Amino acid sequence: MKTFFLWSIASLYSIFSIAQDSPSQIDIVDFKTAAVDIYVNENSEIISGTVSYNLTILKDTPSLFIDAKNITRYDVKVDGKPVKADYNEKQIVVESRFRESATHDISIEFSTQPNTALYHIDKDNDGKWDQIWTQGQGKYTSNWLPSIDDMNDKIVWDISITAPSQYQAISNGVLLETTEVDKNRKWQFNMDIPMSSYLIAMVVGNYEVAKKMSASQKQMELYYYPEDLQKIEPTYRHTIKMFDFLEQEIGIEYPWKVYKQIPVKDFLYSGMENTTATIYSDQFVVDDIAFNDGNYVTVNAHEMAHQWFGNLVTETSGKHHWLQEGFATYYSMLAEQEIYGEDHYYMTLFENAESLIAQTKAGRGTALLDPNASSLTFYQHGAWALHALRGEIGDADFKLSVRTYLKQYAGRNVTTDDFLKIVSNTSGKDMSEFKNRWLT
Repeated sequence: MKTFFLWSIASLYSIFSIAQDSPSQIDIVDFKTAAVDIYVNENSEIISGTVSYNLTILKDTPSLFIDAKNITRYDVKVDGKPVKADYNEKQIVVESRFRESATHDISIEFSTQPNTALYHIDKDNDGKWDQIWTQGQGKYTSNWLPSIDDMNDKIVWDISITAPSQYQAISNGVLLETTEVDKNRKWQFNMDIPMSSYLIAMVVGNYEVAKKMSASQKQMELYYYPEDLQKIEPTYRHTIKMFDFLEQEIGIEYPWKVYKQIPVKDFLYSGMENTTATIYSDQFVVDDIAFNDGNYVTVNAHEMAHQWFGNLVTETSGKHHWLQEGFATYYSMLAEQEIYGEDHYYMTLFENAESLIAQTKAGRGTALLDPNASSLTFYQHGAWALHALRGEIGDADFKLSVRTYLKQYAGRNVTTDDFLKIVSNTSGKDMSEFKNRWLT
């Protein structure tokens, strides 16, 4: 029950995935790439920088917007020329003659003082921050970075961070280079697959890193505080084994070149699956003895599975949230079965069923496709649905369906019907009854 309890805590952030609604403009403009250059001030909590977007206009429009909150200063240019822009506390609205099929570069120089989504942590209570981390799920990244809240507009993000040289900066993707800038250091990261902005990560702090290699030659970067050298093995125990298992079980190689895991202090939840860079609570940093009482294994497996389910393929809206959380929960259960055995897997299924039954008896049960469902429904009910689906169509068709689904929608957004159509085509079975019984 302890493992299940910790897993439940990890699940709580799912309720924020649909917490903020922003107008959609995906039928008007397609943001292609973003180059972010962030400056972190050692003596301030103000974040400043520049973000430059390359975009294509899909339909004539006199203006477009970039989501932005807590902005204290901004300057906008289109194709290198200053343009009129207004700020309404939620978006920077850029005015220009945007013509269909035209491509443009929009750059925003800005400063922001975020009150959420990016946190300065004073670990030693000396009145100065010594760690920064972000939490973007819930469409919160725009609280510190002018970005696109709509998860259906996926962008290739390249991020650079200039921070005090005594710290290490970590973000999504491969580290290309570091350069010295006065008393600071600039870290430049590269991504090559588009992703939703809620998956952007930034961590600045005092870290060392243990580098490992998966069976498929993917680099694993396991970060730790310098004083926790002896806790690396128990904290990250089974990480490589689970990673190798998930690649084999899912049938799709991990899509990126590097996978990082970074502990932070006072994290809001147990973990967050930012693309290539999972951030997790440093309460899971344990030694050999503490490992037996509570450890990172379940959270580790869950956030790892999200790299495929949620990051590579992303829901279109909260109605289809189980495509992320149900899948991540199910595959983390399979990864734990690989470590702890079949009895552990079925005991987890049983505990999940008991919790779902209790929720229903309390009058709080909802359909899995209800966008206002509880995290218990999205996660545990979603995992149960996949367990049932595998039993219904057979192991071979289930695996082929998942592989086809990930290949067909890689870098894109999906609905439940997109997935079920692939299952039906693969298995030759009508999924109407399954959808009615398990999802609606």
